[in-house]
Amino acid sequence: MKANRARSLAHLERLIANSDPTIPHNLLPLKAAVMGPTNTNATTGDHTSASTHVPERRPVPAARLCLLLTPSLWVLLAATLAHHFWIPSLLRDTLTLALPLTLIAAAIALRVRHIALLALNAAACAWILFILLSPGQRAATAPARTPPSLRILQLNARADNPNHSAIHDAINNTDLDLAVLLECPAELSRSIRSGSALSNLHRVVAPPNPPYTQWIKAFSKWPIEPWPLDTPPDQQPQPSGVLGAILHHPDGPIGIVALHASSPWAPARWRSGNRTAMDAARTARSMLDAGFPVLVIGDLNATPLGARTSHLNAIGLRRAKQPLAPDGTYPSWAPWPLRVAIDDALVSDHFRIVSWSTRRFPGSDHRAVSIELHTLAPR
Repeated sequence: MKANRARSLAHLERLIANSDPTIPHNLLPLKAAVMGPTNTNATTGDHTSASTHVPERRPVPAARLCLLLTPSLWVLLAATLAHHFWIPSLLRDTLTLALPLTLIAAAIALRVRHIALLALNAAACAWILFILLSPGQRAATAPARTPPSLRILQLNARADNPNHSAIHDAINNTDLDLAVLLECPAELSRSIRSGSALSNLHRVVAPPNPPYTQWIKAFSKWPIEPWPLDTPPDQQPQPSGVLGAILHHPDGPIGIVALHASSPWAPARWRSGNRTAMDAARTARSMLDAGFPVLVIGDLNATPLGARTSHLNAIGLRRAKQPLAPDGTYPSWAPWPLRVAIDDALVSDHFRIVSWSTRRFPGSDHRAVSIELHTLAPR
């Protein structure tokens, strides 16, 4: 009897395999048990097994598609148009914020199996990392325990800062070789001009870049004189918003370029600040051509990845702040990474970075920047 049952099942399997339409209705449940449920094509009447059906990939909704495209478009505009147009320039200044967004978009594109979106966002992420970690983007660091030969303070004090004594004491630090002061309060500026404040230090000043009204000031315990050197002090042709000077350090003369570029939150201010950055680059270039090591320092109102920074990178200067260091200068009250490094120094290859740090300063919306440099060899 078991043999007869086995032969019947074998016969049924052959009928099913051959799609024989003569299978009796009372055997259809057995067919379903053997083959599983079937799908019927309404047009052709063909039967297919659910176990062999492969679902098609669902199309990405338009709203989600736009969101997944946004990070890569952000990077594309920043990479191609930042030097020419206002909005792409702002996008380039905020590329570090685009980095996590490209990673998230790439992960979502991988999950929904959208190869084109995955490739776009992966390429955008790779470009940001390449720019961020490129050796041409950052200055070389000194070996551990290297003694600094140049100590620098850069402070955007804020024009309405009432803490005049704190500003005076910070600049009058005997350990400093150079202090650059931006947005000095008017009352303290008058005291400096009259000689009643900081009279023990050598100083050079330069006119501001509108809309700012406070002059740029550089102080040093070493002799410092305006650049170019062959022009009388009262006729220095300084570009607006840029101070050029030669610091006569014991290790040898150093070219100093201090600047205060206007913030880019309106097209006119963006263009004005770009001119200041390019003027600073031209001044630094003339110093390099004359054989001086060069230090550019100030408030660029631009991040290390910004277009203004790239003008100075193009002449061989590198940002002193290391790209991945979790610190910034503005706004002073914000936590990192919301606090960005718009105040910084850029140095020529004559220097190595010993340290870079910031600290809160009373009454200012910028953090003060302290930098220690090591000169490669006496000149």
